[in-house]
Order: sequence, then C-alpha cells, then structure tokens
Amino acid sequence: MTMKVRNRRSVLISGEEGRAPHPIGIRVAKWLFVGAVVGVLGYVAFYVQDRTRHFRTPGLVVAEVTPVAPSRDGRVAELPFSTGDAVARGDLVLVVEPGVACAQPDTLRVVNLQLDADLARARRNVVDAQIATRERRMQALADRAGLEVDGGYRAERNQLETEMEDLRGDRYVLDIQIAGLDRAIAEFSSDIVSEDTRCYPDQVYAPFNGTVYEVHAAAFSVVRAGDPVLSLRADEPDVRILARVEPELVPSIFKDKSLRVTFPDGTRSVGRVDTVYAAPTAIAPLDLGEYRLLDGEVVMEIVPDAAERDAAFWRTQDRLLVQVQGAKKRCLPLVRWCLGAGVES
Repeated sequence: MTMKVRNRRSVLISGEEGRAPHPIGIRVAKWLFVGAVVGVLGYVAFYVQDRTRHFRTPGLVVAEVTPVAPSRDGRVAELPFSTGDAVARGDLVLVVEPGVACAQPDTLRVVNLQLDADLARARRNVVDAQIATRERRMQALADRAGLEVDGGYRAERNQLETEMEDLRGDRYVLDIQIAGLDRAIAEFSSDIVSEDTRCYPDQVYAPFNGTVYEVHAAAFSVVRAGDPVLSLRADEPDVRILARVEPELVPSIFKDKSLRVTFPDGTRSVGRVDTVYAAPTAIAPLDLGEYRLLDGEVVMEIVPDAAERDAAFWRTQDRLLVQVQGAKKRCLPLVRWCLGAGVES
C-alpha cells in the first residue's frame, strides 16, 4: 500500500513495508563506480598485452659526420673555418706543420728561432696590455685634475709616468729582438732544402660540399696523426638511428624489419632495420644524456623507410633522442615455431 502525504512544502512518499527506497542518485553512483572499475581493468589488460606484444627502446638520430685528421704529428698552422661555416669540395680546411722529429739540424734551428720569436711576441702583448692599463689610469687622473677634486693625484701620476717609461723601454727591446729573430729565420729558411716529404706541411682539403660540424682543436695546438681536428657534414648526409637491443629482443630484430619512430616533438615516422651488430664498447664520442650503449649489447641501425621523404626531417633531428617501437615475435607455448610480427599500424 502506498500512501502520499502532501503539504505546502514537500511530498512524502512511503513504500511498502520492509522495502528500502532507491533514489536515482545512488543508482547513478553505482554505475559510475562499476564503469570506473571496468575502465581501470581494461587499461591494465591493454597495457599488459601491449607490453607483451610490443617493445620500446630509446634511439639516437645520427647524421653522417666525417672527421678530418692529419696524417702525421705536428702543429695546426691553418684552420680557416669555424663551426657552422660552409665549405666546398676542394677547399683547404686544415694545414698541419710537421713536428720536430723529422727536422734536420738546420730545420731544428729554425724551429727553435720561431719558438723564441713567438715567445717574444707574447711578452710584447703583455707589455702592451700593461701600458694600455696605465694610460687609462692616467686619463682618469687627468679628469680628476680637471675637476680639482684634490691634489692627491700628483704622486700617483708621477709613479705611473715612471712605470710607463720603463714599459716602453721593455717594448723597444722586444721589438728589436723580434726583428732580429725574424731576419735569422728568413736567412736560415732560405738555405734549407729537404727532400723528405714527411717534413712538408700536411694539407687537407674538403672531400665534399657541406658545413663544418665541429672543431676539435685550436689553431697552433699540437696534434697527433689520426686525431680529428674538425668534423665535416655533407649537405645531404646519410642519416640513421642507433638503438640498443635487449638480449630478449634479439629474436624479434632482423634486417628490413619495420619499426615506428617517435620524435621529441611528437612526429611519427617509419624506419627499417638496416644493420644489427654487437657493440663491444660504448660509443664514447657521443653525448647521449641518459641513453647509453653498454658493453656487449646488440645495436641496430635504423634508416628511413623506402619512402625517402622522411630522410630530410630525420637530418634536422641530429643527435636527438627518439623512441623506437616494434612488435615482438609471438611464440605459441610448447611449439618451436614463431609468427613474425610487422610494424604496429
């Protein structure tokens, strides 16, 4: 029996005896709770199966860079280009003077004279800097005298004038010394004839059109044969991604396998495995941040897919970390054959 009681403000509804009311708000809350639980369980199931079927590993985009190194030990005599400069094929990019080891006695004398001349010039530069400092101080004292602030500047001015006279005398002596050394170098150099081509300057020319990617040594520094002095990057260099392969993923990696690549800005592309090899040592010259190629790991090189339209974009991502994703091989339990997996659609 249902009884309704009305008044001016509310309506009271009573149900049958022993039966609890079910407001719609409670029913909606129950369904929301059930939906949330189902959603969480569904996400967990999707995550587990996705991790079971697919792998993800970090990779590093590397555009081809060619190191330039001298063929013999010596000192960098000319380094005409800086980082970012454009070079054309055949441009002289490096000149290395031969080391002292190949020099004959007369040549060795010239080398010693040149070192003495360089040292004298360095000392003259120091003297010039000291003179310039005192000249600025003298100018400040002259301004102070013009303002007639006080008379205490006179003693300091006299001291500065004395020091500047001494420094100018030192500079005069150094100028005479440098001139004499230059004459001696010219005289001895004109008499030296060496048939040993190892003592000729080592000149290196750009092998292609491109830009200077990085300079590793400063001008006039001493370098060894084979040590990179600068690196050149071609205008259209080959580009690839280096990515490590965990031991359990080795069966899933093979040549020409398609993989998805996600770049830091969210752009997605497709690459294919070009080479797989063991990495006996870490790749030390690359600054990889948190990404490391550890000793003994397997490394795969990934190149843009057959559609080369993405290669240009890959080059703009040089030395950036990316995410590589692919499908694992799925093996049936207790069966020795596996189904190969392609790229995730």
